[in-house]
Amino acid sequence: MGKRKILYEVLRPIISSGLRLFHDELYVFGYENLKGSHIPTIVVANHQNALLDPILCSTVFYEQLHWLTRSDVFKPGIISWILKHINMQPVYRERDNVDGMRERNEIIFEECYKRLHQGAWISLFPEGTHRGKKALIRPLKKGASRLIVGTFENNPELNHIRIVPVGLEYERLQDPAGNILVRIGEPIVLTKQDYNTANKAIWNNELTNEITEHISSCMLDVPVELDEHYDEVLLIQELFVNMRIELSWGEANVEFQKWMRNGGMNSPQLLEQAASFKLKESELQIEERQWRCERKLSWSRLITQFVLFPCVALGIIAFLPISTLTEKFVTNKVKDPLFKNSIRIAFKTFLGSLYTLILATVFSFIIPINFLIILFTLLGLGVLGVRGKMFWKTWMEYINFKSKISGNSDLALAYLKERNSLIQLIKTLHNETNK
Repeated sequence: MGKRKILYEVLRPIISSGLRLFHDELYVFGYENLKGSHIPTIVVANHQNALLDPILCSTVFYEQLHWLTRSDVFKPGIISWILKHINMQPVYRERDNVDGMRERNEIIFEECYKRLHQGAWISLFPEGTHRGKKALIRPLKKGASRLIVGTFENNPELNHIRIVPVGLEYERLQDPAGNILVRIGEPIVLTKQDYNTANKAIWNNELTNEITEHISSCMLDVPVELDEHYDEVLLIQELFVNMRIELSWGEANVEFQKWMRNGGMNSPQLLEQAASFKLKESELQIEERQWRCERKLSWSRLITQFVLFPCVALGIIAFLPISTLTEKFVTNKVKDPLFKNSIRIAFKTFLGSLYTLILATVFSFIIPINFLIILFTLLGLGVLGVRGKMFWKTWMEYINFKSKISGNSDLALAYLKERNSLIQLIKTLHNETNK
């Protein structure tokens, strides 16, 4: 096992708390595939959502992850120091336009070979970049296969290396809230004998193809031949999840992913009907995911929110400076839409924690109450404010949604009729695929 960094351990519970606070549910499947933590491990995941992806992986795995990260984020000074103390290492690309790029990268990879030999877990996104789509960018970069070759070459006594594939799925890629799914796939275990007997000329390509297949099996990977029907596939995914009411959101998505891999989208009729239905959605200005709002709005939760409303309002008001500052920064400074959500969560989590400590310190001098009581009271108000705001936002969205589909207009009636027809078709095709 590699050396554990203190800063990493300090920041992880804070980041994990923020991630869970600002999202509805986090579903993780496949922990049973992580048996044997002593084996040198390379974690490879799909890359959909900018900074949120490494944050998510780092909170899900107990082992500290050592990330290979693009070099341009390593700003001189405190930023570079922090990144290095949370196990991040720079990788230099041609676009970075730095002198001695090849030599710099060789030094980084030599460090990775050493850390793997010591039992560390190296992590990377073999797509090389993010693009906000539920599909792998092919072909994958060969960083993982290069790591394996170099580690075996530099550590003759090493017998095993494994690659753990991870699939990440977000209910709402560019917005806060929503659910998150993490699937940890069956690892690829490579032995020294595999490496010694392999045809070195083609082994890198074969291994990269195997990694591609394993990551794809853990996620919703819309194939390139369905790219022109991408929006329809996502709509069918939402319909599938909503019709499987006996399953959680995470379980239903896992089943949908498996159905997709078994040819669930091979029906031209399904895609054509989904395209027609999507037009009616657009006319009504609604989304299929809004049907799930009702599940979050039980009477018990509504009564609880009414009872706690003064505390919720106080929490929102107390932390309004942090919320306003964060939104202003995200709106004016963050250009990439996929970075907005991760920056928003990071700012509110860390600035909110610091702000809470300052408020608690000030109040402890003004009010004759124990500092810890004040601190935990403020934290409680902050949590109630965030979750309460999410609840009432969902409530208003649901009321608006119901008003649009509950009328007797021809459009609303046609929408409901076509939705029922489409769900029946999905059920029929799903049953046929599973025979």
